Amino acid sequence: MSRTDTTAMLSKLVEKRLKNQTAFWASEVNFDRNTPDERRVDYVGFKPLNVNGEPVPASVEKGCFGFYEVKSCMADFTSGNGLTFYGDQNYLVCTKELCDEIV
Repeated sequence: MSRTDTTAMLSKLVEKRLKNQTAFWASEVNFDRNTPDERRVDYVGFKPLNVNGEPVPASVEKGCFGFYEVKSCMADFTSGNGLTFYGDQNYLVCTKELCDEIV
């Protein structure tokens, strides 16, 4: 499978998870724009706090941000791009083969 195909497959899996488990999500989210520390995250999801299935007034302040970085191969992982883990929960999404290589 090509690098492009692998990235597309992994991205579809992330999107499926976000659609099922978060209230709001976006892809290619920029942080620290127009600064030397500008970064882009592949996917960001936000899940507001719910009590017994109902939103509470502090839903936004007590919600959880999940950051997802998609890496298709070792060259992508070591490129210096991505790996922006600013979220409350941070995930590196890769193939099992790449995981074995990293570990």
